[in-house]
Amino acid sequence: MRREDIHFILDASVLGCRIPGSHLHVVRRDNDNGAWAKSKRSRAVPVDFLLVQAYDQYVVERDTCREARDSDFVLVNLFRPPLGAPMPPGALNDLFDRLSRRAGLADGVHPHALRHGFASNAADAGAVLDEIADLLGHASAASSQVYLHALDQLASAGEEISVSSVARAAGVHRSLIHRHGDLHAAVIARAGQPPPGTTAGTQVSRKSLLADVANLTARNGRLAAHITRLERRLSEALGQAAWEASGLGAPADVDTLTRRATELEQQILDLRGELAERDEDLEAARATNRELMAQLNR
Repeated sequence: MRREDIHFILDASVLGCRIPGSHLHVVRRDNDNGAWAKSKRSRAVPVDFLLVQAYDQYVVERDTCREARDSDFVLVNLFRPPLGAPMPPGALNDLFDRLSRRAGLADGVHPHALRHGFASNAADAGAVLDEIADLLGHASAASSQVYLHALDQLASAGEEISVSSVARAAGVHRSLIHRHGDLHAAVIARAGQPPPGTTAGTQVSRKSLLADVANLTARNGRLAAHITRLERRLSEALGQAAWEASGLGAPADVDTLTRRATELEQQILDLRGELAERDEDLEAARATNRELMAQLNR
């Protein structure tokens, strides 16, 4: 996978892509590291925020490796030589094996199992079989075969690949391809592929640089929003701490307050009882005093 395949932005039209939302493109290429996509079909796969967040963290770590900056591949060697070189499939399998052992899994998880897991999750979410097959890169519906066949013919003949040329070869108007995002993405992806039998190398392409700029701009927006949320939470926490430190706010321990209030209420009742008893004693003493005064005055 190349850096130009990553479109983790809401609107990728600036990159010539009409597919909305964060997604990545899966394109089969002849790569130097021997890796290749399972399906011959180029396709776009939507991604969720967890993957976008993980990629943001990976880009930060990847950028610390100077050799990796000059590679057009997404996954490169960061900790073992040759640094910055495309990660071979075996290294990824070793990574999955180590993670499986660390997680204590009896049966190791391999990258291909993720395809099956993705298909199961998509089915559980309500996706139909045609949608799942398209996301996995399986054979397209018969209605799209004519366009994909025209793509293969143009590529084999070494002719220019564009929406117009594919539409002419398929005998349809180009607006039909524009109306189908998957077909349009396939044409754009195939147009960016090198001729058959050649390798693209690891040098960063202009499309990858443009995709990097767009992804970094979107990442900066996500970071700015996250910083705003953190600042708001910090402000609320500082305000609450200042409120409690001033004595105006209620202590955090509500149970202690409740017990203290109950104790005070009981003390008030006891004091009122003592006051009532003293009032009775005082009244009795006054009555006795009046009787004594009356006897003295006789």
